[in-house]
Amino acid sequence: MRGLGADGSAREDRQDFALRMWVIDRFRPQDENPRWSPEALAADTLAVLTLSPSDAAARAHNWRELPLAEIREGRRHKNLPAHLEQFIGHFDPGPARDRLPLDRAPHTAALTPSGRTSAHATRSAGECVPIGAPSDWRQPRSTHRLESGVASSSSPTWEETQVFGHVRAVPDSSPIFMIKVSVYRGDLTEIDHVFTDEEGRYSVAIAAGETVTVRFDTHHSLTNAEDWQPSVVANVVTSDESPLDRSLLPAGHDFGAASNMDALNGYVIAAAVGETAEYAATAVRRLSMLKQPSLVLQALQQRLLEHFTETT
Repeated sequence: MRGLGADGSAREDRQDFALRMWVIDRFRPQDENPRWSPEALAADTLAVLTLSPSDAAARAHNWRELPLAEIREGRRHKNLPAHLEQFIGHFDPGPARDRLPLDRAPHTAALTPSGRTSAHATRSAGECVPIGAPSDWRQPRSTHRLESGVASSSSPTWEETQVFGHVRAVPDSSPIFMIKVSVYRGDLTEIDHVFTDEEGRYSVAIAAGETVTVRFDTHHSLTNAEDWQPSVVANVVTSDESPLDRSLLPAGHDFGAASNMDALNGYVIAAAVGETAEYAATAVRRLSMLKQPSLVLQALQQRLLEHFTETT
């Protein structure tokens, strides 16, 4: 057996566990090699989980305020047992199985933001929805068998990570509530979207290491639909280590050419993904407030205005 925990990286442990679980689940090998033994895999998994479920749960409430080292440790505990959802059919009941976080809830909780706001309405059991939220509002998704096509029941469970950060206002760095944060693949198909909480925080669960585009924008059904210009960041390589914070330009304000160009890029992505007529109506009014520093950019802004006007 190769080194575990401190002797081997967390990423190597995750990949090793996922591969072994896939072989056990798919082929059920009967030889004497301990790598293909469910009991050995259980023991190796427990050996690298230095946090107990109760310790992990205790960190969940304000995990973003923890020191970076503790955030990384919590996320390591989230990803390390990802293979265990396939495990239950291969391991007999007993003390070792009872110690395994087969439901993974405490370890997941330490990684997933609460999404709390001051007022909530209930959409369904266990899901809290801010009053006045758009119909497509949802809390950051925490899933361990990703629905994006990178994992299935016939392949190893792949590592998950978070795109997370804060959204603030350009003038004073105040947090912005209910900004829609959308994450896209390279072909601009949407992976997921969430809305910022009252402290401007967001978190989106996606496959680790995927290169994505992240768009920050308003939603047409909300009272802030025309208050903020959009922003976009392309070619983001996801990791748990670095937050992706963004500052948005208030509509009708001018904080320099770079901010205006960033907003223009946000509308380019909105046009490319085929936003609705309701969105287009708010885009026309916000776009008309931008001032671009060159004739080329002014021409692009005019073309976008014509596009969204035709869409309404």
